[in-house]
Amino acid sequence: MGTSILDLEPVTRLSLRLAIEESIRLGIQFFITSTVRSFAEQLRLFLRFKAGLSRFPAAPPGKSTHQLGIAVDLVPKNPSALDDVVELMFRHGFKWAGPRDRVHFTHQGRTLAQRARVARRAVRRGIRPEPPSDAPTGPVAPPSQARFPVLPICHS
Repeated sequence: MGTSILDLEPVTRLSLRLAIEESIRLGIQFFITSTVRSFAEQLRLFLRFKAGLSRFPAAPPGKSTHQLGIAVDLVPKNPSALDDVVELMFRHGFKWAGPRDRVHFTHQGRTLAQRARVARRAVRRGIRPEPPSDAPTGPVAPPSQARFPVLPICHS
């Protein structure tokens, strides 16, 4: 299972980097336990969940936001800090899956204007964002839905 933030979708990766930076300033510590998963990794987790061998739910392969590169699993170093982690991640565009899957956070889709704000904030902090593969090439381009498909999504 991958834990590298480098494999995440570019806007998700940038938002997570900003969340990590803020967590350091605030003294909120957490461990990243999962980022992007392959089909085989997701299948293994799903089968373990279906067999009752995992306390965390897992979506079937092809339905996981981890496979899209827009989800991350986090565990607070101090379990009592979960509310602080949820609030921190929310400020950076992540939605918590809730108590049933308390480690799972999915990055919410952003418009081009929102992406630009995230990028400007990152540049001010010295983080150089990578342009998304669907970045507009002309003076005006419609936002792409290809980066954030609308799917029935199971958390995990």
